[in-house]
Amino acid sequence: MKYIDSEEMKLIQMDILDALQRFCMENGLTYSLSSGSLIGAVRHGGYIPWDDDIDVYMLRADYNRLMEKFPEVYDGRFAIGSLERNPKWDRTFAKMYDNRTVLVENRRDAVETGINIDIFPIDEVPADDTMWLRYNKRRYFFCHLFEVKDRLVRDNTRSWWKTVVLLPLKALLLPWSKRTMAERISAFAQKWNGCNSGRVYNCAWGEVFDPFSKSLFDEIIDIPFEDRTFKCFAGYDEYLRATYGDYMKLPPEDRRVSHHKFKAWYK
Repeated sequence: MKYIDSEEMKLIQMDILDALQRFCMENGLTYSLSSGSLIGAVRHGGYIPWDDDIDVYMLRADYNRLMEKFPEVYDGRFAIGSLERNPKWDRTFAKMYDNRTVLVENRRDAVETGINIDIFPIDEVPADDTMWLRYNKRRYFFCHLFEVKDRLVRDNTRSWWKTVVLLPLKALLLPWSKRTMAERISAFAQKWNGCNSGRVYNCAWGEVFDPFSKSLFDEIIDIPFEDRTFKCFAGYDEYLRATYGDYMKLPPEDRRVSHHKFKAWYK
């Protein structure tokens, strides 16, 4: 198999996002670049130099329609994996991937994917801060348990004492599969949909950030990303400042590293 280096991997990721964007436009669906991908677009005109993935947000209604309408293979090479589409899937969010490729990460997924982008469903949350905090404490606890379940015991990058702590936690979680845990987190993520609070969040997998306004999805604009153009909130500054604070400020040099460990090949 032919190895795919990091620069070629990014080109394939952008091809995947091109395909998602094309399908969304054909079917009246809305998405936005999010997280580090949106910071990269605004601050660097593309990828954050030390980043190597693409994240997008979709409101749950559009996300569900995407899962229902997207063909098994789109344009001869693109597929989507999710809880809704594959009985073996064990992630709370979807991945759209290039089926000509094979990706190996530092985790053991139940379903093989190729080079991919992450598609996160965005759900409503309570307007009342006290209710939000109570809900989010439980939601984050469930997500943290899933993360423990997901971690490999053997990881040369982890301190030995962290592995010692990890082992009994993983033993306690043995009765539940990752699929079962992902399904329960997904159901809990959707608990407040329909409450009309005007606030939303990445409930299926978000970690430490605050909710943001659902109305940001009302106006989507084009934004340059490398040599292409993708979609994002017109109010991206509101979202990024609420989520990251002064997002235009570069982090310390020792934090300018990728959080992902993967390699890829053509089949």
